[in-house]
Amino acid sequence: MGRVYDLKSKKDKKPVRIKSIVFILLAVYLAYTLTAQYMVIRKSRAQEAAIRAQIEEIKKENERLREELERMQSDEYIEKVARERLGLIKSGEIMFVDVNHSGENGSN
Repeated sequence: MGRVYDLKSKKDKKPVRIKSIVFILLAVYLAYTLTAQYMVIRKSRAQEAAIRAQIEEIKKENERLREELERMQSDEYIEKVARERLGLIKSGEIMFVDVNHSGENGSN
């Protein structure tokens, strides 16, 4: 007797294989895309945290500088600088100079 071939079963197997390959490729592409996006998000969050820390440091420095500026604008500070650095005296005061003391090195 002759051989009987079932043509329907061979035709049905090809589309299933193609669908499986397409599905696998799509799954691989999707996994790659999601992984890449996750890495980008993770890096962005790390950068955000670093920038927030810098902002906090800058805010503290800014506050310190404002306090220093406020202190430097006070009459007491201005008077101190005028006396110590510029050698000025108030009217009515007498300046005494130690002639025996010869400066910063401490020798007589």
